[in-house]
Formats: sequence, C-alpha cells, structure tokens
Amino acid sequence: MLERKKVRAANEDLPVIMEMNAASKMKLEKTFQVILGISLFVIIWGIVRPGNQQQTGISTFDFILNKMERKHDVNVVFVGDSRTETNIAPTVIQEILPDVGKIFNAGFSAQSLSERYFDHCAQMLISDSTAPQPLFILGISHDSNLGMEGENGPSISEFERFELRNYTAYRRWENWLVTDFCAPIRISELCKLIQPSYQPAKSAENHLDGWKAISIADHTKIYEMDGIAMHARKVVPGKILNDSQQKGLVFLTKKIKELRASGIIVIAYQPPTSEENIRKTANYFLKTEFVRRTLQNAGAIWLEVPYTRYYSYDNSHLEKQAALQFSHDLATMLKEKKDAGLLDQLR
Repeated sequence: MLERKKVRAANEDLPVIMEMNAASKMKLEKTFQVILGISLFVIIWGIVRPGNQQQTGISTFDFILNKMERKHDVNVVFVGDSRTETNIAPTVIQEILPDVGKIFNAGFSAQSLSERYFDHCAQMLISDSTAPQPLFILGISHDSNLGMEGENGPSISEFERFELRNYTAYRRWENWLVTDFCAPIRISELCKLIQPSYQPAKSAENHLDGWKAISIADHTKIYEMDGIAMHARKVVPGKILNDSQQKGLVFLTKKIKELRASGIIVIAYQPPTSEENIRKTANYFLKTEFVRRTLQNAGAIWLEVPYTRYYSYDNSHLEKQAALQFSHDLATMLKEKKDAGLLDQLR
C-alpha cells in the first residue's frame, strides 16, 4: 500500500518536474541567445566602428611603448611631465637645429622626479664620441613636477605604470582587443557615424617622436596666457619651497652633476603657465628664481621662456598651434646658445 502511494505521488510530481525542466531549458536558451547577440554586436561594431575620434596617430600603447623601449638612439631628449609631452614638437626644433642630431620628446603624463625615469631618459642618448653633443633638456616647474616621486601618494605616472608591464605579443593583442575593438561605445563614434564631418571637443594626436598634439574644436574655450599680474610678484613670508620641493632640488642637483660628469649637457626651463596659475602660487617668481639659481649652480644652462604668445586649453597645457609656436621659440633660444658655443663645451 505504501509503495503504491509513493508511485502515485511520483507520477503526480512528474508533470511539475517536466515543466520546471522545460522552463530551465528555455531560460538557458534565452541566456545563450542574449550572450550570442551581444557577442555578434561587439564583433560587428568592432569591425565597422569609426575609431576613437579623440585619439589619432599611433595607439596610446605604442606611443608609450615607443618611449619605454628607446635606448642609445637619440641625441637630444626632452624630459618632464605632461607639459613637456604636449608642448614640445621635435620636428619644429629639428628644422631650426638640423645639426644637433635626432630629437625625442620623452615627457610622460603626471611624471614626478624619479631616479628610474631620469636614468631611463639618459640611456636614450647616444654616448658615442663621434655623435653630436648629447643634450638633456628638462622642463621643470615648482608648481607641477618639482616634488619627489611618492611624496604626495603613490605614483600615477604612465612611465611607472608601463614599467612594470610585460611587453609581449600577447600583451599588445590584449591591449588592442580591450581598448580598441571591444571598448565601450563612445559618443564621439556615434556622432561620427551620424555626421562624418564631426570633430570632438578635444583630440590627441600621438607622434612617433614622442609629441602628443592636442587639438581643440571650439577655440573660444582656449585661454590666452597673456601678461603677468604684478601683484603675483609680492613676497609672502615663509619657506620658499616646501619639503618635497626641497628634496626635488637636492635630487636634481645630484643628477645634473652626474650627467655633466658623463659628458651630457643639461638645459632647464620652466614651461609656460597662465596668469591664473601664477596668481594661485605664493612667491611664484621668487620660487622660479630660486630654482633657476640652484640648477645653474649645479651646472645646468637655464633658458628664460616667455610667458606670452601662447594659448592653452586648460590654463596649463598648450594646444597644438601654440605648442608649435613654443617649440619654434624654444629652438630659437637653443640656437642662440649653440651659436655662442655653449652647447659644445663638453666636447
């Protein structure tokens, strides 16, 4: 009797179980269809997408990798943070100084003073005595990159991030798949599909010589670095530089002497900045003078960069046309030093 009840109960539960299995199977099929649909969309979009309109030239990965892999193949290296990366166009400088050899922009975004970074840039230079005089040109600013690495938290420099990566064919493929092919849909790409003449508000063009050229669509949003407020020259009591900046100067003094001892000429300058940035920084000109005097005493050649005539898209970095003008002006100052024999004093 008990066995019959169990069989009858099982038979009664069988339709319910079959219905549950059918529902599970249907749910699994729908999930598979959704995954298949998304995969097909990603593949199709990856093939037809117009590309990141905010990034042109070589890929960001190859742009940084190009800076990481260079060794003993340039004669002039520009060193610094993003203001070097965006402000220095080596081709313009090469036109004015054709006999100084190969010029390269080794600037990295968010780069602070770092022993590894400086040694890396120095190793880019050709040390052969028959080659042109090696020049190590440093863009240094007390309101940007004078502080020592790690003083204000963990380093976020592109150099430090990429330094730890494994540059294999797999890594390059992975980077392309994640950042280009399977990247999320960008608004700029949709705009480009709808309107082929569309230009993004800001776009970066990566060059093989290390320059990242920034172009702005709306020039009404470009700031003119015109004029210096006289009240910014007011001296405020207290330390000229903070502890981190002082450590930075000690580091620079040591590295400049090392570079000079190895036959490399060091040239330093302060990148252009806006009146607004100057106004926000106490003792701006006093600090600039203190940095200049310290680096010159260590053996560096100082270039007095004009603050006017340049246009910035964020009160700090120069847009493309301004960077071309600044590079021309900087090259002219370098030519004056070279014509005076100051760039051949170690040979």
